[in-house]
Amino acid sequence: MSKLIVEGIIPVEGKEILELGTGTGLSGLTCAACGARKVVMSDYHQKVLDNVSVNIELNGMNDIAMAKKIDWREFDGKGGKGTETYEMIVGSDINYELYHSIQVPKVVKDSLKRRSKEDNSAQFCVVNTLRFTTHKKEIETFNEEMKANGFIEVERIEEEGWEEEDKILMRFQSFRLLHEGELKE
Repeated sequence: MSKLIVEGIIPVEGKEILELGTGTGLSGLTCAACGARKVVMSDYHQKVLDNVSVNIELNGMNDIAMAKKIDWREFDGKGGKGTETYEMIVGSDINYELYHSIQVPKVVKDSLKRRSKEDNSAQFCVVNTLRFTTHKKEIETFNEEMKANGFIEVERIEEEGWEEEDKILMRFQSFRLLHEGELKE
């Protein structure tokens, strides 16, 4: 994902961004370094958030980035009250359990800024690793759930590679939320 951000394929400059499942924070820190206005790097695990906070500090990104605990179980895809929204949401390798594949689209739907029909710049960018021996069901379910939650895929880039002895496919997808008028068309 960081490569796509640096290359400008994922346009982050001047945007408020939520990173889901931050891990070490590489994607979020890359967003901050490439001109994002604000980056919230989220995870559920406190030890991960503690580590990311240190990484934010070490990279001098305290004015732009912050670590925040987000529990995906609290999202229902219906835009709950008080949910902070973002112009862009990013996530890398976050669909490795079936539950994540069902819940991530709801988190994104609740957290992505709603735009007018004329301005469809709010987007969700995700990179999933498709392992040919595992995770097929998770990725299929993720794509079905994105569609069921009113999203349309607007871009896809795929690159084959190897992880240990398994052939993998790195898949970048960009989604935007359809507006009510578009759903009827």
